[in-house]
Amino acid sequence: MIRLVGMLCLAAFLAAACGGGGSTVSRTTPAPGGGATSAPGRASIQFSGTVSGDLGFQGMTCQPAGSANLLISISGTTGSAQYTIDIGAPRAGSYQLSTEGPANVELQQSRPSQRWSAGLGQAGGSGSLTIDERSGQVNGELAGVQGAPGTVRVQGSWTCP
Repeated sequence: MIRLVGMLCLAAFLAAACGGGGSTVSRTTPAPGGGATSAPGRASIQFSGTVSGDLGFQGMTCQPAGSANLLISISGTTGSAQYTIDIGAPRAGSYQLSTEGPANVELQQSRPSQRWSAGLGQAGGSGSLTIDERSGQVNGELAGVQGAPGTVRVQGSWTCP
């Protein structure tokens, strides 16, 4: 089983590294009973503002169906920088990203380490989020957190594997 997971991860990495093209990436997900399955996921995300350009989608993780909260993590590159978008909501629905709202969207750049956020008690940011267990759309203006400069508009959609 460990060998199968390793082979699936290597295949997904090689497809992305060797110009597998498009915005679909396979990801290994736990299957009922402890096995593993590979399924496609995709995302089309654009940035403007302090970070600008299309996210070169590399992969995603999605909270298993039926979980208490909806949590999505999408990773990729813009230019030479690595980014992760974390999206969270208590349940399926449409949300306004505000300091009082229960949903949030966060963008993290790995090097240099910077973070922008909207929703769930953050000091700034605004926008909208529509999410269900397998897909969603975001249109948010994320404010810099912990000294990150400016704002970043994050627009796009995703479909979980």
